[in-house]
Amino acid sequence: MCRSPHLLLAALALVTSQHPAAQAPQVTVVGTGCGAAPPSLAMTAPVLGSTCWLRIDSLATVTTAVVIGSPAPAPWLLPGDCAVHVDVPGAVVHGVSSPGGRGLALPVPHALPLLGLPLAVQCVAWPTTAAAGFDVSNGVHAKVGLRQGPLAGLPSPAGPHLAAIAALGPDSWLDLGVPQPDPVHGLATGREYTPRMAWSATLQGAFLTGESGHGYVNPQTGRYVDDVWFYDLAGHAWRCVKAGSPVATLSLQLDAHRFEVDAQGRLVPTAQLGHGYELVTYDELHQLFFMQPLPNTYWVTSMPQRLGWLPDNDPGFPASQYRSPWLFDAIFGEWRRRPPGASPPDFNVAARAVAVHAIGGRIWVFDTSAANRARIWWFDPDTATWSAEATANQAPALTGNGISCLDEASGRVWYYGVEATSLQARMWSYDVGSRTWQTAIAAGTPPHSTIYVTAGRGLLHDARDDVVLLWIKSGSGAPVLHPYDVRTASWGTPSSPPAAMASLFTWRHLNAFHAADHDVHVFHVAPGDSGTGRIVAYRH
Repeated sequence: MCRSPHLLLAALALVTSQHPAAQAPQVTVVGTGCGAAPPSLAMTAPVLGSTCWLRIDSLATVTTAVVIGSPAPAPWLLPGDCAVHVDVPGAVVHGVSSPGGRGLALPVPHALPLLGLPLAVQCVAWPTTAAAGFDVSNGVHAKVGLRQGPLAGLPSPAGPHLAAIAALGPDSWLDLGVPQPDPVHGLATGREYTPRMAWSATLQGAFLTGESGHGYVNPQTGRYVDDVWFYDLAGHAWRCVKAGSPVATLSLQLDAHRFEVDAQGRLVPTAQLGHGYELVTYDELHQLFFMQPLPNTYWVTSMPQRLGWLPDNDPGFPASQYRSPWLFDAIFGEWRRRPPGASPPDFNVAARAVAVHAIGGRIWVFDTSAANRARIWWFDPDTATWSAEATANQAPALTGNGISCLDEASGRVWYYGVEATSLQARMWSYDVGSRTWQTAIAAGTPPHSTIYVTAGRGLLHDARDDVVLLWIKSGSGAPVLHPYDVRTASWGTPSSPPAAMASLFTWRHLNAFHAADHDVHVFHVAPGDSGTGRIVAYRH
C-alpha cells in the first residue's frame, strides 16, 4: 500500500479510468462504525487546488490510522459485523499519532483529471477488545469537485505582490495599494469597532464584516452596511460574499425555524452583528466562516418593513435566535444555520464582549459577563450543538469589550481588556488544555485603554517569534504596535510605520489579520463607512 497522503490523489488518478466530470464536490457519511469504542470520522468535501480536512475523534489511549482509497463495490464484512467501505487493494494508509480529536490535511492538486474522482475514507483504532482486533469508524464517500459560489476558484494563483511580501525584512512595512474590485459589487468599505478579519490559510485570504456607524446606509449603493467581504490575499482582490441589504426593496420571510429567508428559501443574514467586534472566525477543519450574532435595532430606521415579518413580541428578534450562529460554507457557497437546541447557551450576547476562535474543529466562545466567568462555551459545527465547559479558575472581571488572538501551536487564547475594578487595561491568557486563566506577568505596563477596546485596537499573534502584537490607532495617527514577548513575559519597544507611510493611516478605520504561512500581518485601512480602503502589510 502507498503510505504518502500527499501522493494519494495523483496515484488514484493513474488507476482510475473514465469518471464523470461533476462540478460540485460531494461528501456522504456511510455506516456507523463498530467495535468497543469506534472512532468517528468527518470530512470536508474535496475541492481541486485546496486542502481537504479529516476530523477523527477517538480515545486518547489508542493508535489510529486512516485508510483512503476508492469506494468498495460492496462493504467488506469483518468479525463483529464491522463493515469496511474502502476498496482495500491500492488504498493509502496514513497513521495519526496525536490522541483524541485531531485533524488530518489531505492536499488536493489542481489537476482537472481528478474532477469527479470518487473517494472512500475510513479509520481504524487499536488496541481494543473488539472481535476484529480493532475498532472501525463510520465511512465517508466523497467526490472531488470545484468550489462553488462567490469563492469559486480560490485559492487564487500567487500574484507578484507575494514575492514582495516574502522579501520584507524585520520591522518593515509594504503598501499593497487598493485591491482589485469585485466584478459586481466593487470594493469593500471601512468597518469601525471591527479589529479582526478572519484569516483562512486554505483560501489564502480573510473575511471582513460588521455593521458600522450604528445603522449606516451607504448612500452610493442604497444598501445597509451588513455586507460580508473576502479579501483574497493571493490575488490581491475583493470578493463579495454577501451584498449589503437593499433598504428600499428588502423583502424576506421567516422559515419554520423563524430564520429570515428569501423567496427561494435561502438564508439571508440581515443586520446581525451591530459591529464586527470579536464575533467572527474561520474554521479550517470544516471550511466554514463563523459569525456569532449580536442583537441590535440600529436597522429599524432604514428598514422598517422588516418589522412586518419579525416576531411581533420582540422587534429586536428573540434572544434565542442570536444563539444560533451563522455559518458560511466556503466549499458550497451557501449560508447555514440551525436552531440552538433545547438548552441554548445563556452567554450575554448584548454585552459586546463575546470573543470567538476556531480551535480543533470547534468554536471557542468566551463571554465576559459576571454569570459566565467560570466557563467557556463550545460550538460543534458537525452537530450544530453548544456545550458549556467549566474553567479551572474564574476569568478576570472585565468591563466593556475586549480584543483577542489565538496561538494555535500552544492552544492558548490571548485577551486584552479593561479590568472592572481598576479600569486599567491588562492582558490575560487562557490555556485551552488546562482550562486556566492567567494574567500576563510582564515587565512594563500595557498601554491604558478605554472600556471600548475594539475601537482602534487589535491583537495579533506572531507565530514565528511567539509575540503578541497589540496595535493601537488613535484618530488620524498611524498605528502604534506594542509587542509582548511570550517567552520572556515582557513588553518590548513600540514601533510605528515609517514617516513616509504616515499619510496612509490618516484614515479612520483599521482591520487586521495575521497570515502565518506568509509571516506577515495585514491591515485594511479605510477612510470611513462609505470609503474604500487599501491594504498594508507588516513583518515583525
